[in-house]
Amino acid sequence: MADAVPTTPTPTIPPNSSATTTTGNVELTEVASHSDHDHKLQEQIRILKGFTPCDISDALQKLGVPGAGFIPDLVHRNKPPTSTSSSTSTPTIIAPATTIHFLPLPLPPSTTLPIPPRTIPQGTHYADLAPPHTILLLSHPPSALTPLHPPRTNALLGSLVAHRLAYLNVTAVLVNGRVRDIATLPPTPPIFSKGISTVGAGGGSVAWGVNWEEGMRLEGTETVVVGGDLLVVGGGEGEGEGEVVCIPRGKVGEVVDMLPGMVERDARVLEDVLKGRGLAEAIKAWR
Repeated sequence: MADAVPTTPTPTIPPNSSATTTTGNVELTEVASHSDHDHKLQEQIRILKGFTPCDISDALQKLGVPGAGFIPDLVHRNKPPTSTSSSTSTPTIIAPATTIHFLPLPLPPSTTLPIPPRTIPQGTHYADLAPPHTILLLSHPPSALTPLHPPRTNALLGSLVAHRLAYLNVTAVLVNGRVRDIATLPPTPPIFSKGISTVGAGGGSVAWGVNWEEGMRLEGTETVVVGGDLLVVGGGEGEGEGEVVCIPRGKVGEVVDMLPGMVERDARVLEDVLKGRGLAEAIKAWR
């Protein structure tokens, strides 16, 4: 069950460029501005929770966001047994993203994969860096960037990591890869993954960075997630597959403004269809 921190030789790369914070006097206007931003974000999240992930993807598609923000094939792995009925779904979860980037072991030669500066110091576990009230997104780089490595079959998260994240009040965890220790995962935070494994993270991966500026490009999708984007996690019905959408942080306000009118128009279309009107005619009338 242990999730060991792998020991790897430190490659020849630039010194750690981890997101260090500088201390000093903070102007009261900066504190007020930060507080106003937090209040606005929480209000936007409250409004977004009144809509479905599908509604949100529709809005993102209209805004031209690649892939409409969808992150496919993530299954709820620690769903309580009382929630296995197909009539029960997981309440929608919305929180800012924290991206945890893994590299395959052994590390690829720098000639085949430009290795970015390591921002998780060797000997530090990524779980200890997790900010509270965020949704963690864990992933390897796309296989196209690591052509000399076979597909990774090891887990990126297990029971020990999950319990640490629960203690730190992480909102949810999305694993674009595999998890393990299914029987001993804590009930919270909700954990979604593409697959399962019996092999620990050290069997093929090393956590290398947090919130890279270029974002996290997910295998098999057009979606790129940048730290601070809003992740929407809903669904989880039946077998537990979630409806997961990423709202780029620069689009949150536009999505919030668009949704009420879009959903109202869809409701009008549905009313007409239920009365026997042709779908094409109803869509033309209301959309």
